[in-house]
Amino acid sequence: MQLKNGLSYYQTILSEEYGFKDFVLSLVRDGFDNDLWEVKTKDNKFALRVGKRKLGQAIKFEVDLIKHLEKNKLNVPKIIQTLKKESFVLAKDDSALILFDFIEGKSLEVDPDHKPDLEIVHKAGTLLGNFHKYSLSFNSNIKRRSIFTEFERALVREKLIVKKLHGGEKFIKEVKEYIDWSKSSDFPKGIIHNDYQPANIMVDEKQNITMIDFDWASPGPFAKDVGLALALWSYPNKGEQHLKKHWDDVYEEFLNGYNLTAPQKFKNDRDLIKWINFGCLSDTATFLADLPEDDTKITEVTQCRRYLKFLYFDKIKN
Repeated sequence: MQLKNGLSYYQTILSEEYGFKDFVLSLVRDGFDNDLWEVKTKDNKFALRVGKRKLGQAIKFEVDLIKHLEKNKLNVPKIIQTLKKESFVLAKDDSALILFDFIEGKSLEVDPDHKPDLEIVHKAGTLLGNFHKYSLSFNSNIKRRSIFTEFERALVREKLIVKKLHGGEKFIKEVKEYIDWSKSSDFPKGIIHNDYQPANIMVDEKQNITMIDFDWASPGPFAKDVGLALALWSYPNKGEQHLKKHWDDVYEEFLNGYNLTAPQKFKNDRDLIKWINFGCLSDTATFLADLPEDDTKITEVTQCRRYLKFLYFDKIKN
């Protein structure tokens, strides 16, 4: 269930919990899982992230992870504490609000007409490798989603997906096959970002990059993170219609950067391609699990872009 409070409520939170007096609050991004607001005071700027789902104390996993990464000198957003020295505020509907230092720069735009600079790609791979390395020393007893959560959500709707969507039966079969395959695979595990796409890094004027958006982070095999990232960086949205093949140099540069800092190196082999497929299939499951039952526009599984990526890389695997 998605949630949303009013503007005046957020203003009250900033005044009472953070002690802000004179400030301007403006919406930067209205996202599916979160809204992002800019908070501008006389001397500073901050970013207020407002969740749309009931997370309760589970938000502490993400907060503790960000603090752990910051402690290890990774480029991540700095959390601003409340007057009571808390790192987040639970709203009246149990959604979470987190205030960050404002990151100067912009998120990376990548599409068939905007190929990313290979230096940035290399840095992005290196940053993910460091993220995985430092995640090995992160401990939390808070229950978090698993890499199978989205598949499980889709399987709950198996009958609807098979009945409603052309290709639904094939999709369900593929999901079950990849669940079985991944459970029998032995790959190094830690904490994964789970959504490391170009839009989730910020690039400043000096080409420094910062990793953002950790709300999907969870325990899991590093290969799932690397696989999905390779798909999203080398074969961007709309690439399914406008690119004959993925960008080999982007793919290789990201993997080379990652292997420089990662706790375990990955080869560009069949197993890695299967993890690419796993990630794309998992994102397809999210799309179908969230699809309203009365939606009449989506009639085929192939209308999901991530599924088209799955089909593309599946041909490479075979």
